[in-house]
Amino acid sequence: MFNGGIETVSIFEKNGDILSIFKPTRDTLGSHYSKSIIPLNLFNRKNRRISYALLEIIVESRGMPLEWKLKLDNINITRQFKPTYAISLEGENKNIYKFVYDVTSVLNSSDILSKEWINLLVKYEGGDSFTVRAILLDAVYEDADAQTIYEHGTGLTLIESGKTYRYPVRTQSNTHLTTRIITYTTRKVNMELRAGSCKTNIYTHPDNFDEYLVLSDTKPEYIEIVNLSDPSKGNSILISSITVYGNNVKQPLLEVCGVDYSKGSNSFKLSLDICNKGEVNPDKLIVSLLRKGNLITTIQDSELILPPGQSTRKQIELPLKEIDELQVRLIWFKLTKRWFKDEIIKLT
Repeated sequence: MFNGGIETVSIFEKNGDILSIFKPTRDTLGSHYSKSIIPLNLFNRKNRRISYALLEIIVESRGMPLEWKLKLDNINITRQFKPTYAISLEGENKNIYKFVYDVTSVLNSSDILSKEWINLLVKYEGGDSFTVRAILLDAVYEDADAQTIYEHGTGLTLIESGKTYRYPVRTQSNTHLTTRIITYTTRKVNMELRAGSCKTNIYTHPDNFDEYLVLSDTKPEYIEIVNLSDPSKGNSILISSITVYGNNVKQPLLEVCGVDYSKGSNSFKLSLDICNKGEVNPDKLIVSLLRKGNLITTIQDSELILPPGQSTRKQIELPLKEIDELQVRLIWFKLTKRWFKDEIIKLT
């Protein structure tokens, strides 16, 4: 068991786009309430294989839980309570345990490959009670239209009042990068997060695991976390993980390129030609029609085939007799990214 410090466990550059899910929780499990089901949204996966998936679970307990079970949908992850990292919070009479699992093969199993929602089951099966405090899932969807750079350091380490923790960044990249840290404090603490020349001042939330992000234009040599609290008050910061990542996704670019309409006795028929002026085919399209700010209708195409340079026609019938102006909102998706565009069309 590794006790104290943050160690780099993953560093790579891959084709694909990164999905990150962080969920703080407060589910206390014991003999009276024995299981927790936590839904995880594999957003816009669309049967893509996953080249990397890391699951982290943080648990709090006053003792040492002895028996539990973890499952993703119906697939067992473990039945053994063997933390990858552990730390005792002195003066708080509590222990923090972290479990780290490579779940790449689980998410690529035939039972899960086609799903965009899965459930993490945490079940108490004996020993001391415990509280599930946070869930982190990082996964990379395989796709030739995207590139991801990723470095992940994990562990459990305390930064005392007035002290600084420095994490050396090892990834080689000059692209825009995001730094993410996950922290916990028992009290409100003022800290500063530095990623190269980018700095942000943060006041933490007491008794909560939180996620903080900093964007930087170039690769930072170090990530620094500074505990700005008064040393006489003894307010420490628990660092759970430090992640540096960046990605580039080729972008579809959709717009309305033609409008036709006809009026019936009790309805209004609208035809919209939507063209793709971007680099790649979008995964999904949502078209919303609004009138004077009020939503009239929405249509969705989850299996859209619209290569660059081509167009598609969407026909919509509205239960309105007269319309002089409509707002068309196009929302489209590629991998984990989303874009939108509003256009006003005159129907006179």
